[in-house]
Amino acid sequence: IGIQMAKHLVSMPLPDDYQKIQATLPKLRHSDHWLLVHVIYENCNCTNALTTSLLERGVQPDAEEWVLYVDAGAGTQEQFEAKGFSFLSKTSAEMEHQYGIEAAPMLLIFSPEDRLLYGGGYFERPSVFRSQDTRVLGRLKENKSVEALPVYGCAVSPRLQELSAPFGLKL
Repeated sequence: IGIQMAKHLVSMPLPDDYQKIQATLPKLRHSDHWLLVHVIYENCNCTNALTTSLLERGVQPDAEEWVLYVDAGAGTQEQFEAKGFSFLSKTSAEMEHQYGIEAAPMLLIFSPEDRLLYGGGYFERPSVFRSQDTRVLGRLKENKSVEALPVYGCAVSPRLQELSAPFGLKL
């Protein structure tokens, strides 16, 4: 029971180096608006509430929003695109290799000038309560500082999955 509860009490690591993220993700951009990139992992129960929240609200005004979905299931892309999100499916290995992202859900926000201003989680506490993505974006638009929230969720990369589940138990 303790092993199963661990992921709900401990945050996953943020990327060691945001240079890969800064060098690659702004290239997704099709507009000069704020760019939000939502990293979501199909095999993580922690992202269900987040996915529902994003689909209910749709794309923010004056923002371009991408969903980088790890191991997307059938119909997932269509759901997000119907709400105005751009969508890209990646494997967990691709997510780690191309972007250096090893855990999800993770939010990345770039200014209209392509500067990464936020790279962190969505939630203030371990149990999913209320996504802070719109609050974080609002503060950044007002030129206020925002401290990165922890990533409460699941290991995405094979390396982090091995570290977090050494006996083969899914956390």
